Amino acid sequence: MELANFTQALLQHHEITLPESVPSQEEGDDLRALAHLHAAWQQDQKRLPGPIPDFEPQSALWGVRMVLHAAYALLHREVSENQVKEWLSVPLPNHSHSALHSADLAFRYIGNVATRSQILASADILTQTIRELANITCLSAPFVPASNPDISPVLAHQTLRYLYIDRVVETRRLDLARHPELTPLLLQRLGLHADSYWPNIIQLLKHDPDYLPDPT
Repeated sequence: MELANFTQALLQHHEITLPESVPSQEEGDDLRALAHLHAAWQQDQKRLPGPIPDFEPQSALWGVRMVLHAAYALLHREVSENQVKEWLSVPLPNHSHSALHSADLAFRYIGNVATRSQILASADILTQTIRELANITCLSAPFVPASNPDISPVLAHQTLRYLYIDRVVETRRLDLARHPELTPLLLQRLGLHADSYWPNIIQLLKHDPDYLPDPT
């Protein structure tokens, strides 16, 4: 029940409640965790402005396990670098739109862990690996300091593109907003009221030599 309880607290209350030890994989526990993850997917289905990719169970479980392992390593600083690498080197099952969104259902809550890890030790393996995972999942990258994802998979899906842009605006990640492919899409998304969502965003972007004006 450890993974299921962790997943429920994370998704429903946005709290990280760690078990005494990292739980081993158990089919029953995974199924209960998946029920919470699928409920989160259904919430996204209702609130996002367009169709979302299909739910992919293994990628959803991957996302929640990465958050659990990263949080456990942050709390237990005695955990060896080799153990951290072992926990966090498990690859995302695939890089389809379904995998990216399903992994993000839990991984979107990695931000606090990433920020605290960077404050404690900006160059250690946990901080670096969380950043690498954020770059892989892409959608969660705005919540992770110094992330620099390949956003091409996200840009290719309208709903995920909107979700990513909204997160860049929410986190005021000017470095990500200045991506040459994203800038015109972000300005188009914000429209005439850009400054009300992000004060002075147009002026800030214009300081960048690669600034692209709103194509509309």
